[in-house]
Amino acid sequence: MNIEKTAEIKFSINGMDCPSCAQKIEIFSKNAKGVHEAKVNFVNSILLLKFEPEIFKKDQFILSTKKLGYSLQEEAIKNKYNSIATLKKQFQKSKNFKSFPQKKIVAKKIQIDKKTSSFTKFATFFTSQNWTLIGILSFVYLALLSLQYFYNKNCHSLFTGLTLIPLYPIVTKAFYLAKAKHIFSVETLMSISSIGAITIGASEEAAAVLILYLIGEKLESVTLAKSNQELKMLMGILPETVTRVTENHTQEIIPLSEIEVNNILEIKPGDRFPVDGKIISGEAFIDESLITGEATPIFKNENFPVSAGSINLDGFLLIQAESTAENNTVSKLVHLITEAQASKTNAMRSIEKFSKIYTPTILLLGILVAAIPPLFFHENWFSWIYRGLAILLIGCPCALVISTPSAISAGILIAAKLGILIKNAISLETIGKIKQIAFDKTGTLTYGKLDVTKIVSFDKSEMQILQLAASVEAKTNHPLAKCIIEYAKKLDVSISDVKNSKTIPGVGVQGEINNLAVLICSPQYARKITAISDNFANEIIELQTKGNTVICILVNFKIEGLIALKDKIKIEAKETIEKLKKLNINSTILTGDNVTTANLIANQLDIAVKAELLPNEKLNFIKSTSEKSFIAMVGDGINDAPALAAANIAIAMGNGSNIAIDSSQVIITGNKLTSIVDAISLSKKVMVTIKQNIVIAIGLKAIFFILTISGATQLWMAIIADTGATLIVTLNSLSILFFKSKFSIKKL
Repeated sequence: MNIEKTAEIKFSINGMDCPSCAQKIEIFSKNAKGVHEAKVNFVNSILLLKFEPEIFKKDQFILSTKKLGYSLQEEAIKNKYNSIATLKKQFQKSKNFKSFPQKKIVAKKIQIDKKTSSFTKFATFFTSQNWTLIGILSFVYLALLSLQYFYNKNCHSLFTGLTLIPLYPIVTKAFYLAKAKHIFSVETLMSISSIGAITIGASEEAAAVLILYLIGEKLESVTLAKSNQELKMLMGILPETVTRVTENHTQEIIPLSEIEVNNILEIKPGDRFPVDGKIISGEAFIDESLITGEATPIFKNENFPVSAGSINLDGFLLIQAESTAENNTVSKLVHLITEAQASKTNAMRSIEKFSKIYTPTILLLGILVAAIPPLFFHENWFSWIYRGLAILLIGCPCALVISTPSAISAGILIAAKLGILIKNAISLETIGKIKQIAFDKTGTLTYGKLDVTKIVSFDKSEMQILQLAASVEAKTNHPLAKCIIEYAKKLDVSISDVKNSKTIPGVGVQGEINNLAVLICSPQYARKITAISDNFANEIIELQTKGNTVICILVNFKIEGLIALKDKIKIEAKETIEKLKKLNINSTILTGDNVTTANLIANQLDIAVKAELLPNEKLNFIKSTSEKSFIAMVGDGINDAPALAAANIAIAMGNGSNIAIDSSQVIITGNKLTSIVDAISLSKKVMVTIKQNIVIAIGLKAIFFILTISGATQLWMAIIADTGATLIVTLNSLSILFFKSKFSIKKL
């Protein structure tokens, strides 16, 4: 296969109602001729194929998939002639068919559409577990039972005919899966057991088994749909239309899809923001609970950013769009959630490997149960074949296959509601295992909104020192920089032009102003490159003793001034550390700040601390600790990125730098430290639920295996055992959706 010549195509899937279905479609697709790669996203019902255009036959693939009971609709249309609907419209609009450039394609596709339409209707009706079919089959079954009971009629042939109706699509699906090298499927077990039951004269029970199977599949799809309901609501939460203000100051109503970057949009009270942007006129309280999980509205006015999906509560606003409908906070949120739900945990991978051995083992066990007693112990063939068939039904792996992904999907979804974005399933699994957690200080344990408390200068004026610092810091997004710049603006201090600006992670910022080399750094770094006078040294010690963070302003490698800033500990920080202790998790502060300031905060929080660390020293601490136990790193800055990348689990605060967020597996969108405890508690609950599901799935089957071999069960009881286990597992997973935060909003 020539990988360089591969193309991509995306299909939406209809008829897929469980992770087992997704697995079958993926296996079938991977074995299709010309397909290089196939990925199924169960949550979004999407199939993504990479294929060789010269070999892959799309129409034939779609038709074969329909025979499995799943219909595909091409979603990403590369050209306007690919869609059959588009082709028909183009054909109808064309007055002269001969002049239509794609007439052969149109004719071929319409012909294929006609050929497959009747089969599609039949296959869809008999394989989609619709209640109408189930109702008809159940009514006929009860009627035949009544006929047999009251009129003493032998209805074997009628029950056989009734069995064949739902059995046909199951056998068809088993056949095509077998051709795709997926021999040991649930459909295979169902087909063998049902045909075997008919053969030994138990058609009445075969019919009951298939009807119960359809009911179980339908109930399973209903309960699974519940777990995805909130995600679907999120996907459709943005307004369909919005009012755009044109350059001529007129208003026009446009669909969401037509919004472009820099468009001016009108947002009335009660409206949701359709895209990300910034306010250019007006003020209002904004409900950002959808994005951050924080219920308290935030007051915003001009130049404040706003996020798609947030609600304008009480003001008339004009905003400037900074994203489109396809690339905003909500779409990114949905993408992160769905990608995370589609990913696999270690437990899921283990179960998938186990199921490949499990299903053929069940088939072998059924054969042995049916054959050994009659062959070697002269037992009744009918009785033991019957028990062997029951073994096949009990052994269906549905409950086992769904035990993990259903819990993971629910966990990731409820985490998003709590303002916790978990990037993949393994991260959800891992975060509950942590024994150590390291916190950055500024912007993480503290608000990161410092106030300038003092400016110290000997040779220059305080305003000159402030101007130098603000000018160089204007090129960065660090919390310290923002504070200095805001303070300079309050005092109307002008910002000078800076050349060769450069951020040095863990050290500071440097640049050139009027041919002067200016460096903003910490006192400990300043001591490494220049001498500090006694006056400056004493001033630094005094300021740090009072809990200030001190930065030095160096001009041409000579210290010219100091700026002291003071931060506040987040109100929820102490309670978060206490909750972590109750979970037997040890906490440590890793900070580049001075020892005195760091100790003041550590003493208030009753937490260990390591201060005056450079990024590589933070990294070394994380590496050495991770060798002994699971450790998480929580940070928000560029200097935290190496340590975040090295931790077993990396947690970024949502207001942090892009590199910190990119380096993390978990993002706290609401910037609340308490969400870390919620994430750990949720992870533990999800993993307990998965273990419960596996025990339920295997335990119920083990009990019924024993009962079946002893002759105490019938075929219909066997299918109830399998369906019942599947439903219990699914409902147990759905209980995760009722998980609540461990912290009340009032406490925060």
